[in-house]
Amino acid sequence: MRQGDHWARRTAAVVDPTPAPAPAPAPAPAPASLSTEHRFPRDELDPAAHRRILLALADDLGARLRTTDQIASGVTCTIHYTDLSATRRSRTLPEATQHTLLLARAAYAVYDALGLQLARPGPQHRAARPSDQPHRSARSP
Repeated sequence: MRQGDHWARRTAAVVDPTPAPAPAPAPAPAPASLSTEHRFPRDELDPAAHRRILLALADDLGARLRTTDQIASGVTCTIHYTDLSATRRSRTLPEATQHTLLLARAAYAVYDALGLQLARPGPQHRAARPSDQPHRSARSP
């Protein structure tokens, strides 16, 4: 037996007394979605104010996405009305992103599709032709 073979066998049989490092904990799974919201303290009918808030919300989401190293594949806007009803619309982004400008553009597109610049939040009733005359049915003489 050669001297090198003997050394290799002795070294291979030695048990390393240092403990193996503990496995790193698995990273927490990324949330399925991130959200942010703004509630106006009163009815807000100014479309410019709506768009300013949409931009601020997109900025907040973009910053949070970048901080957590995530990307968004879509945007969902939920509009709450004074009568406690709500409208929710979504838009899938053409390309997943974390950029504020692209998130804001998608939010603006959803907002514009809702047509809220002409709508009044809450119930509204309007008479077609108001009249002081008492109501008569078509069958009345």
